[in-house]
Amino acid sequence: MKRLLLLLPFFCNLFAQDMQGSFYYPLNTNDFWEYRRNENNGVLITQETRKVIGDTLFPNGRAYRRIEKKSPFGLRQVFQRVDSADNVYQFNTSHSDEFLLFKLNISFGDAWNFPLFGNPSDSGFSQVTQIGEAVFFSKSHKFVKIESFTLPDSIPLGFRTEYILVDSIGVVFEGFEGVDIELQGAIIDSVRMGNITSVKHKPPEAKFEANFLQSYPNPFNSTTTIVYTLAQASEIRVEVFNLNGQRVKLLKQDFENSGIHTLKWKGRNESGFLVASGPYVYSLSLKNKMSVQKILFFLK
Repeated sequence: MKRLLLLLPFFCNLFAQDMQGSFYYPLNTNDFWEYRRNENNGVLITQETRKVIGDTLFPNGRAYRRIEKKSPFGLRQVFQRVDSADNVYQFNTSHSDEFLLFKLNISFGDAWNFPLFGNPSDSGFSQVTQIGEAVFFSKSHKFVKIESFTLPDSIPLGFRTEYILVDSIGVVFEGFEGVDIELQGAIIDSVRMGNITSVKHKPPEAKFEANFLQSYPNPFNSTTTIVYTLAQASEIRVEVFNLNGQRVKLLKQDFENSGIHTLKWKGRNESGFLVASGPYVYSLSLKNKMSVQKILFFLK
């Protein structure tokens, strides 16, 4: 795997940071947050949880942390990543693009624009309104307060959201329009803190129960056979990408039993046309994890 990352700049970009998050925004696999949701001054009090459950690769060639959110409104997933400059981006599946959620390499008064609710047609801006230190879960932490506002022509009555982010923990408070969401407890990088009622024990580490064995021939100019093994029955997806991160061909998406499996790629894209000569990457995905290998195709 390390050798492959050195060979492929695109996948190096994708995985080198490993999307573990930043000082104020941890995003380790299995990180978990439990919140108390207070609406209308305590008239309605409910629970909300968030958990990082894996990675997802989108057509823009970037990988995002998949975060599962459970609230009184049901279960939904959001997709976020943190870049090397400590900017937090969220992928908007409705518009097939990402937007800037937070800037965390910041100073007091810094501000930036963002699409309101992820909708490019509505705009707002966020600003750092406080930076300091305070005690959270019996320890002293640094925190940053960010307030987001709509621009005057976005929503006539205006809309304001307040966030407080704490180092090594993440979002501890979110407030908007009569709703306060306060962190009660968390599990960050396997360290438990605060009061958690919905998780009785430390979540198990996610394991990748599959491996590529080989592809042959490689390089190839007609057909190559891809061989992989599954430790247990699972839903799998095998895809081919170019070095820009664009998917060239979905080779298989199905439920398969454990054991050794093979499939063939004839160097053609989704439309049935031969691809250009050069290096490609094929990936095997299951259980929110991905394994990748390099392959060379030469057109006759």
